[in-house]
Amino acid sequence: MVHRGRPDARFSGRAVASLILLSLLAANVAAGLSVADVDAAHAAHGVGLPEPGRAATGGTLRADGTERFEAIPPRAPAAAGDAPAPGAPARAHAPMDAAPAIPRLEPAAPWLNLLAGDGGDAAQDEHGAIQFVCPESDGTDFVSTDGLAQTVVVRANCPFRVIDDQDLLGSPQVAVDPDDPNKLAFFSLHGSATDQGATERSRSTASGTLGARQSHTTFTSVTQGMQWQDNPHGREGYGEMADGIMDRSGRIYSTYLFSSPIGVVDDETVFDFHFQLYHDNDVTDGMSHFGTKVRNRDAGNAIEEVNLVLVTPRTQIESQQEYEALQNRTEERADPFNGTAAPASDDQVGQRADGRPGNYTDDPRQDVVVAVWHERAYDHRNSTTGKSSWIDAVWTRVGNETDWHHLDQSQLIGPCRDASDPAAFNGRVYVACVVDAGYTARAGATIGEIDVWAIDPITGETERMSTVPGMEGGRPRLAMNADGRMVLATTKLLGEGPSHDAAMTFLSWGWYGSRWDGTPVPVIDFAGLWYEEILEARVTAMELMDGTHSLFLSYSERGNNTLGSPTVDPNGNEPVSPNDFIEYGKLLTKFQHCRANALLLYDLQVGQVRHPFQEGIVNNQTGAFDDLQDGMATWIHPDTGEPFVYFVYGDHGVVQYGAFSGLSSGSSPCIPGPVPPLFSPPPPIPASLAPPVGAPLGLSMAAGLASTAALTLLVRRKRASIVALATKAK
Repeated sequence: MVHRGRPDARFSGRAVASLILLSLLAANVAAGLSVADVDAAHAAHGVGLPEPGRAATGGTLRADGTERFEAIPPRAPAAAGDAPAPGAPARAHAPMDAAPAIPRLEPAAPWLNLLAGDGGDAAQDEHGAIQFVCPESDGTDFVSTDGLAQTVVVRANCPFRVIDDQDLLGSPQVAVDPDDPNKLAFFSLHGSATDQGATERSRSTASGTLGARQSHTTFTSVTQGMQWQDNPHGREGYGEMADGIMDRSGRIYSTYLFSSPIGVVDDETVFDFHFQLYHDNDVTDGMSHFGTKVRNRDAGNAIEEVNLVLVTPRTQIESQQEYEALQNRTEERADPFNGTAAPASDDQVGQRADGRPGNYTDDPRQDVVVAVWHERAYDHRNSTTGKSSWIDAVWTRVGNETDWHHLDQSQLIGPCRDASDPAAFNGRVYVACVVDAGYTARAGATIGEIDVWAIDPITGETERMSTVPGMEGGRPRLAMNADGRMVLATTKLLGEGPSHDAAMTFLSWGWYGSRWDGTPVPVIDFAGLWYEEILEARVTAMELMDGTHSLFLSYSERGNNTLGSPTVDPNGNEPVSPNDFIEYGKLLTKFQHCRANALLLYDLQVGQVRHPFQEGIVNNQTGAFDDLQDGMATWIHPDTGEPFVYFVYGDHGVVQYGAFSGLSSGSSPCIPGPVPPLFSPPPPIPASLAPPVGAPLGLSMAAGLASTAALTLLVRRKRASIVALATKAK
């Protein structure tokens, strides 16, 4: 239930693209495979039989039979055309239902380092190289059969290539269990391409060769992505987007966005939008439990995407008022019968004896799952919200997944021409709003400016935090880390539409959503990288690391496909030639706050090998591959502290999967200083400075004020000295 209350084809010679990038920036893993049999254990839930001495997860078995986990051991990249090593030991398999024959499947194309021509090795040593790593594998394909439908994981190369033989995947998001990196999920569109839906990305559930399809799916793995289980869902309309997260206990939360035709106005079909929220106990649950259904506020209103975010409890004080409220709050420790304080338990050791907490505590049971979306009114003149567009939200506490609360209409954010995905910090959700006409939250606001807002799921209130100075462009994306650092990215298309000459991405760095470091930086100019005419461009994912504060960003661009089209084999078995036009390009980049340009830059080379059963989707149908997002999620190794960023990205109907390792800052680290504190409580007045007993009130006040001022000055000087020493140490 929901409570409504509070002219050229794509360059085949990548050297040209590399030279262009080098001049602009001035800086700075394929083999033919036979189909493997299916592991018998996977019939139950996707777990393969281990080789002798090897756990199913790819970790090593101890002598006592327990498993020692080794986080994604890296594999040497395979060169194009290499074959699996001869004489590789065969794995033991049990018989399963016979599966239809699958043609030879090509692995993913290796990434192309666009900075390799300018002392690339030295640049990687200096800035810290990215290595894409996958679970240790014997290189054979994995096939899961459900009736006649099959999921194939091509594992000859890294990244792995996840294929649903009957359905087109797209716009994926990934989640990892924080306590067990073997347990993963990615959320994706499903079904078939259609030109009858609300968008080019729409997925149809129309019957295929195996019967009616489903529009969305959650793929789960208990083997760190060695094997995947397809869990499709949805026939409530056309599929538009899927998203999901895991909480700190490994529970899965997912959302599926649908559109449905409701009428025709002026020969144009009008669509309604709604999304459904589900949860699973963990990746082995095998089914999605319904939480609630959320409709747009008025019929015909459009929703392009819905994003989920996990909000952990507030742990930092942000204001004097908040500080005083905590100091004056007394926890219930007194006995209800005689008022005597109960003896403390062991877990209360270290807390204040007077029962006043003085600060917040982090309790995972108080975590909140929030869904955020941007909604556009079908008819702004009759909008019941009084806005033409707005940012909306629903939320629930973990463990109470059927009790969702909807943002009150008075707290809607907008009007917004566009909105970012949400990011969470210190008990609140942050989201960026691109100002539209009628925006009154700030006097003198200009259309196109970007304001950052906070949503508090505890109070149900929204608050405008800041205006991002000088930010340009649309399609904003937002990222935050545990320190409260924030990065906002936008992409601006240059030239007259519908085709554009170039695209430029801007980054702005700040803290807490309320403070920004100068003006935004145009970090990459994509003029002529892949296409002479660009239809769409966007940042599809961002992950801001703790510690090094490095930003990893994926970018997608769509070229004008009227300028060329791939040669299609009528039998659908031959991969697209790299010399043919490929409609989409994707990059993975690395940035740091104190450097202006990309430190590392990789062309993901999508489209080199298309969906092996859907190669006929070309020209006007390729909008089905226009991913709104890709997925990144960080997992920290508990023993070494080494971070791994799990990464899934769409590639013409299939999903590429793996993780980054080697996320150091390199030999030339660029680590900015600490962020300023959210709030500094007033220092206590020493007893020696307290006014004498019986002193006149006026004297007491004057002495107290003078003493406090002197102490504050001393504290400021001491802080300045510490900062100076830290700066000198660098």
